[in-house]
Amino acid sequence: MNQNEAKPMNTIRSAKDYYILYVDDEEKSLKYFSRYFSRDYKILTAISTAEARAILDEKATEIGVLISDQRMPVEKGVELLKYSRETYPHIVRLLTTAYSELNDAIEAVNRGEIMRYIPKPWDINFLELEIRQALRYFILNQEREQLRREKLSVIQRVMSFNRAKDLIILSAGMTHIRNAVHAIRACLLQLPENLKVTTGNSFNYDLTQMIKSEIEAILTLATVIQKDIISDNNLKFEPFNIIEKFKAVSGTTPAGIKLISQTDDVTIEANAVLMEKLLQILLEQIYIRTGNGAKHITISRIDSDLQIHIHSGMQFHTLSLLNVPAPLLCLYYICYHHGGSIQTENTTTGTDWKIHLPYRQTDIATPELPSDWQEEIFQRFEVLPE
Repeated sequence: MNQNEAKPMNTIRSAKDYYILYVDDEEKSLKYFSRYFSRDYKILTAISTAEARAILDEKATEIGVLISDQRMPVEKGVELLKYSRETYPHIVRLLTTAYSELNDAIEAVNRGEIMRYIPKPWDINFLELEIRQALRYFILNQEREQLRREKLSVIQRVMSFNRAKDLIILSAGMTHIRNAVHAIRACLLQLPENLKVTTGNSFNYDLTQMIKSEIEAILTLATVIQKDIISDNNLKFEPFNIIEKFKAVSGTTPAGIKLISQTDDVTIEANAVLMEKLLQILLEQIYIRTGNGAKHITISRIDSDLQIHIHSGMQFHTLSLLNVPAPLLCLYYICYHHGGSIQTENTTTGTDWKIHLPYRQTDIATPELPSDWQEEIFQRFEVLPE
């Protein structure tokens, strides 16, 4: 699909597309219920609460209504409905009970564990009416949830769009860093474009608070970036041995990161303060974001560049523009300040990083930005419905 094409809205299925799960320890009741209602609805039955829990755990997304008898062996029906409310709150819950157990049913209604109770023996017409109303209520909630998610998706996309804009403006003002706009462009284009919609009450979203939070977030990012990418003279470049500095920096970081050199030519021209910060970020981010486990860094020569290949379980593709950490942005700024580049590749175990740094700082031409580079970025975070 072309990125500019509108994505189709999620559609709500009809009530008859969802299961009704009926739980009763009397086989005759299960057969009677199934025979009568299976003409119009999809029916699942369980003869115990244990069996019902197993069905819920397997098919919860396909179940619209759960009906349980109260008088069950081992565990009362209301306990099963409480489990459903806590684990699968989208399912509408009904309780069937004898008149002698009405107090338990009324208490369950008051606690919000069930929508309604149905006296036994059934009045089949009354039971059918209650089921229709329960399914109607279920579908209504599904529609509200879809609208909530669509609204929240738009809000998050607008926030991402604005964050990209703010980072571009921030980068354009970094006169002490070379190629800062190139750096942020590369970072933004490698971040995932698909936002995961988070939970929350989007209908009561405080727009003023959202703007304040965004201002605080960008100011915090700016403060960290400003602190981490400034040395006494950012344009002072001198011989810098990557292996020696890696070993020196790694002495203050947790063990478990293996360093492999495939070339003897590991000395580049670099700003020592900034390059040490780059190595520190690499080691800290690899450890912090992957925890313990095997990970290694390979140093090699690729034409006129030194390549740092990081093999790790760092889940870069799970980040979004709204939660990308400031040190990761600094990594791009420092690398591109040195005339280098960064490529990421998602693997089954995480993300591999290939950082290229030129050996010499002489004759490094400032790259030109594509004429449509801003549109390229903004299209990536375009405000479209999920």
